[in-house]
Amino acid sequence: MVSEYITNLKIKQYGGSFISCPSSWAATHVTSSYHKLYFPVSGEAQITAKGRIYLLEEKQLMLIPKGVSHSFSLTESCHLEKYWLHFTAYSEGADLFSQFTDITVWDFSSDDAFTKLTGYFNQLFHTKNSNAVELALLQQASLFQICALLFSYSPEKIPSALENAPLHSKKSVILKYIDEHLADSLT
Repeated sequence: MVSEYITNLKIKQYGGSFISCPSSWAATHVTSSYHKLYFPVSGEAQITAKGRIYLLEEKQLMLIPKGVSHSFSLTESCHLEKYWLHFTAYSEGADLFSQFTDITVWDFSSDDAFTKLTGYFNQLFHTKNSNAVELALLQQASLFQICALLFSYSPEKIPSALENAPLHSKKSVILKYIDEHLADSLT
């Protein structure tokens, strides 16, 4: 079930880059139809959601799930350099990140984890505007690697989307039928 879900997984990027945020970087009551990742490498930001204030510091990765109303701004330091990514991740109509209903923050301050994550982001954004097959594949690989890294750092190793994921595609139904009737005589 897990391997079929992942085989059919589509991760779509809606935007992202590395940016040095201007002092005007702020918005209130934002709700998106995609997930957001913020990963500061220098400076800090303040994110408010569901009545809670989060201080996002360098080398922390924040996931703001789709549908969560939030506000964001720089802190008094007025300095933030970050990677950011807007994306969705679906398979057979089920959202890979459905278990994340509130803001989640991961710590990537260890040298190994930080190097790994920045490497994935760099590969993703250096391939963003290319039409070459190799670079498009690297971009998709980067998206999968970032998502895999998040789940490796999460307490729940199997996403809730996998527990009851409906696999209704025609291909899935046909393959299931073949598997169940492989030993049957052909008529």
